[in-house]
Amino acid sequence: MTAEQTFDRVDEAATVRVPSDWLTPGRFALALALLLCAVFPEVLLGTQAFTFRDFGVFGYPNASYHRECFWRGEIPLWNPLNNCGIPFLAQWNTQTLYPLSLVYLLLPLPWSLNLFCLLHIFLAGMGMFFLASRWTGCQVAAAAAGLAFAFGGLTLTTLIWPNILSVLAWMPWVIAAVEQGWKCGGAKLWTGALVAAMQMLAGMPEYALFTWMLLVALWAADKPTLKTLGRFAGMVSLVTGLIAAQLLPFLELLVASRRNVMFDPTLWSMPLWGWANFLVPLFHCYRNPQGVYFPELQTLVTSYYVALPALVTGACALVWVRDRRVWLLAAASGLGVALAFGKGSYFYGWLLELCPALAFMRYPIKFVALPAFALPLLAAFGIAHWRSRLAGSKRSRALWIILGAVAALVAGILLYAHSHPRPYDDWPATFRNGLWRLAFLAIAVTALVASQQENRQQRALGAVMLLAAIVLDSLTQVPRHNPTVSPEAYTRGVIATRISVPKPDEGRAMLGRATHDMLYSTALPDMFDDLVGRRASLFGNCNLMENIATPDGFYAMYLPAQREVWTELYVAPPERFPDGLADFLMLRYLTAPTNAIQWRQRLTAMPLITAGQAPQHLNKETMLSRLVERSFEPRKVVYLPHEAKQALTVASQTDARILSTRFEAGKVGCIIEANEPSLVVISQANYRPWRAFVDGTRTQIWTANYAFQAVQVPAGRHTLKLVYVDRAFQVGAVISTLTGGMFLVAWFHSGRARRKPELP
Repeated sequence: MTAEQTFDRVDEAATVRVPSDWLTPGRFALALALLLCAVFPEVLLGTQAFTFRDFGVFGYPNASYHRECFWRGEIPLWNPLNNCGIPFLAQWNTQTLYPLSLVYLLLPLPWSLNLFCLLHIFLAGMGMFFLASRWTGCQVAAAAAGLAFAFGGLTLTTLIWPNILSVLAWMPWVIAAVEQGWKCGGAKLWTGALVAAMQMLAGMPEYALFTWMLLVALWAADKPTLKTLGRFAGMVSLVTGLIAAQLLPFLELLVASRRNVMFDPTLWSMPLWGWANFLVPLFHCYRNPQGVYFPELQTLVTSYYVALPALVTGACALVWVRDRRVWLLAAASGLGVALAFGKGSYFYGWLLELCPALAFMRYPIKFVALPAFALPLLAAFGIAHWRSRLAGSKRSRALWIILGAVAALVAGILLYAHSHPRPYDDWPATFRNGLWRLAFLAIAVTALVASQQENRQQRALGAVMLLAAIVLDSLTQVPRHNPTVSPEAYTRGVIATRISVPKPDEGRAMLGRATHDMLYSTALPDMFDDLVGRRASLFGNCNLMENIATPDGFYAMYLPAQREVWTELYVAPPERFPDGLADFLMLRYLTAPTNAIQWRQRLTAMPLITAGQAPQHLNKETMLSRLVERSFEPRKVVYLPHEAKQALTVASQTDARILSTRFEAGKVGCIIEANEPSLVVISQANYRPWRAFVDGTRTQIWTANYAFQAVQVPAGRHTLKLVYVDRAFQVGAVISTLTGGMFLVAWFHSGRARRKPELP
């Protein structure tokens, strides 16, 4: 709808236009930018950097590796430093093809990655402002929605994950642009496709899927016609073409990774009492040593709170406003909460049985993105209706009833928390937290009453009070939401003071189970010491900052066979540690079981490429069990599948020497000299895009030792090259390029058509 949005009264057919507001988009943008500067001054000035949880051990290391590849002129298709080699671009959440990644690729880290995150909070607030303004025609209501979304619990939580924050930030922009695309067609159709493609490339497929679920529901509720269906389908096709370079490698890895069967899909669900955290954010939360509060039972999302004034006005919208979008947003919120309960919800289990493929969306708590997005928009509808002066005595009565019910719920939650404490509850903090929520709600309601006055100054003051209450409520919802650290904690070379760093093709370092479990379950109070300690232990993907290879890694999808081999090594007790397998995997360093940052050197580790082993042909199950036996001798024997027996001429150990090696991301090679046909074994995870060439002639790569690579070479001196040739990416890049070219041509012609003067 346009700025002349009207609201239907329950008891009369008359409609009233929402008055124009003084809060222009430019003023809101300035206010939002100033708020971000006030909330995160040290981060913007570069004297502090984000570090909490996955930001320091996942987001930053991936950005650092991506940046190094960018300045080497490489597209990071393959990461040789984690998991004995793993696809990087195909993970999607690495944001390799996301255009706004140029912020941290071109500017210095870590400041640029922090700026990248804050820019996306700004993008989230502005997107919600424009969407709510278009739907309600009231810019004060739109500003309330923008602030509630930008500083909502989920948005601030996702500062931990730059990729998730990016997708969330684009959500309102996509809803607004795609809706205009199917309604108006022409240039708006192309704009909708472009904006949606930006969100898809940002790196979180699940939240992008939520966005399109909402779009389908909105389209279906908007009196669909064949014309709008064609436009909608056209935008879907355009988006698919624009992101094909990212989509095709992702789908290939998704199938290979068996993501939906490798993890418990019900892990990290909202507890049944988790709805109370929408009203009292600290209810049944515990405080970690770093001062951050976590909900009990699920620790993925620290908060999903939406400002209480937004919740109340959103509930009022259900009573006041007769608009299909209001009911759709309410249904989306309810559905999101029901699904977030995960195993506690019959509906979630039924949905998984109906469509098992949905298990790829691990962690049901992710569904709180739906209420986190919908509630600010519902609030905008309620506030716009109230400010339209349609709210008579009946509507005022509804406001007070809902206000009383919410206040009673908050009081009941606080009483329950006091009478039924959990072992780690912080009752004084919870009590203060609940009282502040009620205080900000009281300010907001006072502001709403003031906003109905005839005096323009009083109306403006009421609007300012309302927005201030929403901002303060959001920013104080939990203490210490995003701890920061000195940028010096990200300085390279932390581990070099503890070990002699091996080249990636000469040795790997592995974090042992005892050290990993200790780091996973504990945190040092000092953020600097905590991050440096994790980096020194190569926790998560910290090895990427040090250019050290490891058989482990922290990603959304893994190559299953390599992961199984690593698991066998990881869980092996010290008295039965498979030294032969560790030698084959180039494990030159292992963490000491009693000291998280102390490393033990292993002098028997093999290099990446070896030759001359005798083949033994086994079935897959037997092969894995043989690898972990103490008798496994990787210098003498290599395990191959039965189907390789007919194709190979090598039957025993041979005299072969590796004269030199070459190692790059996506390129591995050597010069070998052998007296007879021999096997060359590469301790690198095997994946379909790898191609092998002996003296320029392509040859077969066999899966060796369950998950790795072996190639047969003839007698004599030869050059062996293994090259990562990602056909899915290449085909996708061609499709994306052609779609982009078509996009530019259509955009140019639509622009000329708009500028063409009409004939008299």
